[in-house]
Amino acid sequence: MPLIKSNNKSAKKYIRLSLSDSVLEEAKNYCQWANIGKLDDFFELTAQFIFKKDPEWKRFKKSKPK
Repeated sequence: MPLIKSNNKSAKKYIRLSLSDSVLEEAKNYCQWANIGKLDDFFELTAQFIFKKDPEWKRFKKSKPK
């Protein structure tokens, strides 16, 4: 079962990204396996997953003044 699922319809900003061949190939294979239509969705969903699950990131955000 995939850890991330594509259902993202929000507005996007374009960036440039450089990856090693092996990471790019594995990301493409994961997208195909998990029925994620676009690589940009994969990277956005992956980032969201990390933001949601990383306890140190959560602590940092709570301690950061607004």
